[in-house]
Amino acid sequence: MKVTYDEQVDAVYCYLSDREAARTIQVSRHVLLDLDSDENLRGISILDASRIFPADPYAGGLLVDEDMEPGDWPLLMPLGHAG
Repeated sequence: MKVTYDEQVDAVYCYLSDREAARTIQVSRHVLLDLDSDENLRGISILDASRIFPADPYAGGLLVDEDMEPGDWPLLMPLGHAG
């Protein structure tokens, strides 16, 4: 999996597949899902990322063009999460 952060648009994108996105579904105000032509999940966009996630994961461009395995993910929890 590849995760990127675009500071100019304040968005995180999680690439789940190398396939081209055929359509996008907006599931909430901040979350968009990209589906391939077979309706498989291809990627996830998280908008207004700096308002949703703590600032630390973005420090020094940590998430920019990083290839991550699922176990390598930093702890990304929405601000105010009680867990």
